[in-house]
Amino acid sequence: MTLPDYAVTFRGLPACPCLATWLPAYEAELQRRGILTGQLHIYQLIGGAAASAGTHSTGGAFDLLDLPGDEDLVVARQMGADATWSRPFNWDGRGGMSHIHGVLTGCPHNGPAHYQIDAVSAGYNGLGHLGHGAPDTGPRPLSGRTWQQGLAWARAQRTKETTDMALLADLDAARKKHDATRLKAIRVLLRAVRDTPGAGPVRRSRITTALAALKGMLG
Repeated sequence: MTLPDYAVTFRGLPACPCLATWLPAYEAELQRRGILTGQLHIYQLIGGAAASAGTHSTGGAFDLLDLPGDEDLVVARQMGADATWSRPFNWDGRGGMSHIHGVLTGCPHNGPAHYQIDAVSAGYNGLGHLGHGAPDTGPRPLSGRTWQQGLAWARAQRTKETTDMALLADLDAARKKHDATRLKAIRVLLRAVRDTPGAGPVRRSRITTALAALKGMLG
């Protein structure tokens, strides 16, 4: 196939500039959460695989292998790729391989795959006629973010983790000093973090554990 003039090379594969920017951030967020070790196993970015029906021909779409389950879909959708699905083996009825397929929202190169963004917004799985083949089984709610907004969201998650670590370090220092006043103040902050909308299960679990320890210290 003839590559568009804006195509770049990303890890040996042709890609649009949006994907070349977004994929390393997605990879880093999966690694930070312990979902992925090593690099993403990328099968196709810009490409002409027959089973893809042209959706990868100009960019904005990606196929990944060997990701474990729904949490990677959660991250992709939160990072500006709502149209991301797990395609199981034989998803096309012709022995199609198992993979993750996604499309970046807001990518100007995703024209042939844009119908899949419309499909997931309407509650479908991006297959069949205009993507309305079956109900979407991916994680919801959708984020509605563009891929650029998704990068900002990922940066915010890293900032939150840094803040959490600092707060937990402060907790440990106050515990060692038997500083009850500081421990009570930290408990208030931890409860606020736990109850923040969108805090996420990993963050809530970490904070809940710290609060349980505080309960033992302060009663």
